[in-house]
Amino acid sequence: MMKKYIIILFLILPQIIFAELYITPKFNYAFDINNAYNVGSETINFANFLGGGFSLGYRVPSKNRVSPFRFEFEYSFLQSILVDNTYRQHYILGSFYYDLNFYFTDRKLDFDTRADILLRDYPLLSIYFGLSVGSVINQEITEQVKTGQDALAFGASIGFVYHITSWIALEVGYKFLIDINPKIYNEVLLGFRFTIPKV
Repeated sequence: MMKKYIIILFLILPQIIFAELYITPKFNYAFDINNAYNVGSETINFANFLGGGFSLGYRVPSKNRVSPFRFEFEYSFLQSILVDNTYRQHYILGSFYYDLNFYFTDRKLDFDTRADILLRDYPLLSIYFGLSVGSVINQEITEQVKTGQDALAFGASIGFVYHITSWIALEVGYKFLIDINPKIYNEVLLGFRFTIPKV
């Protein structure tokens, strides 16, 4: 009898855990207003950065088909453009997100219908808000030496998600970060979220 429960547990538990996991490859744009940079004979007061990264996320299980609460581990690598020296930035963050999910239906809405939609349907659109904590690493690379500085950082995010299918979604967002030095970072991201659809 005990073996039966163990087998059932091993069959069901991975479906519960992995069904709530997702991964999001991202393309990032950021600009740095903390320093002045040389561009030829001129000095500018900000630098543009392009890069990419990914986030590994986990939705907190709920009775709804799509839970509004999720956690992410995020990593981003950004390379400066249009400046003489090579500057790089790395973001390593843990984030908590809350999603406002929007559903569209032709059915007349009553209490039972709303409960049925939340239980069975994926939202078409979501607006999310997030809080992050982690590390920002700034690197400057010249011909002679590579230097770096890391600092504890806190952030806030806002964005929206368009659910193309039950397993892929388009994500566009903005993240504001400030470290303890203090320095301010602004990041715009575009990503595609891949998840395992629930049967």
